Amino acid sequence: MKDLAISVVLCFCVSWASAQEEKKAPESDPAPVEKEYPRLKREGRDLPGAAQPAVEDGKAKNHETMEKQGWSYLFDSRPSRGKHKADPFALWRVRNPDEPARNFWKVIEEGGELILRNEIAKDARGTDLISRQKFWDFELHVEFRVPPQSNSGVYLRGRYEIQITSLTPGKGTKPGMGDLGAIYNVREPLVNASKGPGEWQVLDATIRGFRITGVRLNGELIHASVEIPENKNGGTGSQLAAADDASEDPNAPGPIFLQGDHGNVDFRNVRVRPRPSFLRPLTPEREQIRRLKGVEGEEKPKAAK
Repeated sequence: MKDLAISVVLCFCVSWASAQEEKKAPESDPAPVEKEYPRLKREGRDLPGAAQPAVEDGKAKNHETMEKQGWSYLFDSRPSRGKHKADPFALWRVRNPDEPARNFWKVIEEGGELILRNEIAKDARGTDLISRQKFWDFELHVEFRVPPQSNSGVYLRGRYEIQITSLTPGKGTKPGMGDLGAIYNVREPLVNASKGPGEWQVLDATIRGFRITGVRLNGELIHASVEIPENKNGGTGSQLAAADDASEDPNAPGPIFLQGDHGNVDFRNVRVRPRPSFLRPLTPEREQIRRLKGVEGEEKPKAAK
């Protein structure tokens, strides 16, 4: 009887262990991940270990993923599909509205994408494009293309220009202050990362306070932690002014500004992501408090009675 009881217990244990093994899928079984795939795709993610959707090659972009990551498109290259078409210029204004003959900005469709094109007529002068929204600390992503012998630029806060030119590629050549990727009148690029005229190129920049913390051209680091000199806080040249309906206070947020008065240029997929500010712009109230406390932040001695 005792042996029979032991046999029953052993059989039960073996059966229970077998059942647990059947419930547990082998580690190589991809079924659990595949079942999660629709949810991951809805959330803008992909299978673990799989290549993420390209976001900087011009076509295979996942715009929804970018938006979920906090990016806002100032110019979205996805064509409107439907009865009501979005106005691609709704988030922009021209710099010289009282001179309409200078406005050569237009939107064309190319390869299934919308392109923001500035094509200046012969012997004419163009104008710049200014975002209606203003920013302080932010990340900026711009894709651009310039023909040979052309010149443009992207201005952070409408004050600090990152040069766009038709620089010839060449790792052995050192770009100068006026070449592609330079922070105009402040710092030349670390390397020549140009793809050359006629090619789509990608510019990514981050600004915090009065420091451009990083700039990448076509994925290569061309600036690392560049402080804007105090004498350039108001702008590096051709910056927006009060006549452009813009603040001249360097402590005020400013717009993104695409230069269009120097030459022809194409843009696409211009997006910005505001960042939390650890260096707040000075408001008039904060400036008054600062002056009362003195330059070094210490209270001024009270006058003797």
